[in-house]
Amino acid sequence: MDRHKNKLIERCCDYIQSRSRIHITASRLILLEIALERHVQRCGQFDSSSYLQLLDREPAEYLFLLEQMLTLETRFFRNHELFEAFRKIIVPEIEAGLSGIRSPHSLNSPDTKRFQKPIRIWSAGCSTGEEPYSIAMCIRESMRCPRAWPIEIIACDLSPRALFRARQAYYDLQSLVHIPAEMQKKYCVSNETGFEISADIKKLVSFSECNILQLDQIGPNATLSTTFGPLSLNTPHLFQAIFCCNVLLYCDPTAQQELLRLYSRLLVPGGFLIIGDRETIHIHSHNFIIRSYKRIHYYQKPGTMADLLQVTENETKQKARHQIAFPNEIGATHAF
Repeated sequence: MDRHKNKLIERCCDYIQSRSRIHITASRLILLEIALERHVQRCGQFDSSSYLQLLDREPAEYLFLLEQMLTLETRFFRNHELFEAFRKIIVPEIEAGLSGIRSPHSLNSPDTKRFQKPIRIWSAGCSTGEEPYSIAMCIRESMRCPRAWPIEIIACDLSPRALFRARQAYYDLQSLVHIPAEMQKKYCVSNETGFEISADIKKLVSFSECNILQLDQIGPNATLSTTFGPLSLNTPHLFQAIFCCNVLLYCDPTAQQELLRLYSRLLVPGGFLIIGDRETIHIHSHNFIIRSYKRIHYYQKPGTMADLLQVTENETKQKARHQIAFPNEIGATHAF
C-alpha cells in the first residue's frame, strides 16, 4: 500500500509542477500528501494513472488539489510600510506621470484627451480580495484628482473559491482592524456580523481567474476577461503598477525569471513592481531599479510616462503618413 501511495504522490507531484508550474517545496509536498490521503480515504483509489486521468477530466478535482498547496491567507493593508510607500510615493508619482500626458484641469481639450490613459494596476495572486480593495482605497485617498482618470484594478487568482469570496466583498469584523479608521468610515459598510466594501471601491476592481505562472506561455491572441472589457496580455505597457506579493515564492528560478520579463513588458516606462517582503529579484537578470522606503524595497522600470507619450505620438504620426500615402485603402482617411 505504501508503495502505491508513494508512486501516486510522486506522479502527482510531477503532474502538478508540469501543469501549474508551481514549485513543490518540502512543505508543499506535505500538503500534497495530506490532500492525496483524503482522496484515498474518500475514494479508496491508489492507482496513479486513474487519478491523473481524473485530474485531466475533472477541473474541479484538479483545482481542489491545487488549492491545498496554496496559502489563501491574506489581510487588508498587509505589510503596512509597503502600502504606506504606495500611498505616499507611488500613487503621487503615477498621477504626476499621467499629468504630463493629459492635464486633469483640461479634460475636454482634444489635444490632451487624445492621450487619455487609464490608471491600470494589476493585483496578481489576489486571493480573497483584500489586496486589490486596499489598493483601490489608497488610490481614492492619495490622488490629487482621483476622478480625473479612469481607474482599473485587475485582480487575478487561480482559485475559484478565493475569487468567489473576493467578489462578494464581505468580510468578518476581525478583518476591519487592519483598515485605517478614516478609510473604514468612507469605504466600509458594517453590520453585526461583518462589513462590506463600499460600491465606490468595488466598481474599481475586476476579478478574473487565471494562473499567472503560465502567462509567459500565452498565445498571440490571449486576452483577460474583465468587467472593464477584454484585455490583451500581449499588449506592452498595460500597467502603471503590478502587485505580485508572495507569488515568486511559488516559482522555481526559471519561472521567476520568465515572470520578471513578463512584468517588465507589461509595465509602462517608470512603472512599479511591488513584491513580498520575503521575496527578492537580485539573483535574476532584470532592468528594474531598486527603491527603498523605511524597511521595504520595491522596484521601478526605467523611463518615464513621457517616454510612452513619445511612442504614442510617433505611432500617430506614422499612421497619419500612411493614410496620406495610401488614401484608397479600406477605412483610410486623409490626415489633414
